[in-house]
Amino acid sequence: MESPKPPTYPVNLVLDRLPVLVVGAGKVALRKVRGLLAAGAEISVVAPEVEPEFEELRKEGHIELFKRPYESGEATGYRLVFSATGDERIDWQVSYDAATASVFTNVADVPDRCNFYLPAVVKRGNLQIGINTDGVAPFVARRLRERLENIFSEEFTSWLACAGTFREAVLSGVADPHTREALFDKYFSETWLASDAPVEQPVTPEEATWRGWIIEATGDTAAAENRGDG
Repeated sequence: MESPKPPTYPVNLVLDRLPVLVVGAGKVALRKVRGLLAAGAEISVVAPEVEPEFEELRKEGHIELFKRPYESGEATGYRLVFSATGDERIDWQVSYDAATASVFTNVADVPDRCNFYLPAVVKRGNLQIGINTDGVAPFVARRLRERLENIFSEEFTSWLACAGTFREAVLSGVADPHTREALFDKYFSETWLASDAPVEQPVTPEEATWRGWIIEATGDTAAAENRGDG
């Protein structure tokens, strides 16, 4: 009987200015690098042969590029490591080196060599919806992402930005925790209405509208005028 996979702990990493190694420079590695660049990581790519896009990224100063084979033990100098070579021997060496140094590693399409998995992500501004199957069936995660991308409209970008500004105003101007939670509930219920439409389309409220909610909840005009840092 096959041993059950250990449970995972979902988390969003802050990779800004942290050193990350990507071994391999094909199409799969390029997708990893693009995501890492969006997170602000400092990326080193090691591969003897590279896709042209990697040369462009190097010229633009976005990555360090080493056009050579991976060297044994090289993974130990990084905080996070990705291997996407398609070569079982190299992927094994990378994962072994990283595990020896307690560095988190992801080997593309080889779940047993990973100690973290990448979710399929639907992104709308600061809103991220991650879908993960713990490496059991990544193709399912990808297809669920495609469905959710067609459901969650671009309006969620401005809706969430407004929610952040509203939250800062509530935290700065409303002391009572129960009133705060009631206001957060109101934002959600008043702007994301139940609908039978195939696309979710929240309504981003005007500032005057949500400040009116604060006044209504507190009876304090000054509380509504406190803008916080949002």
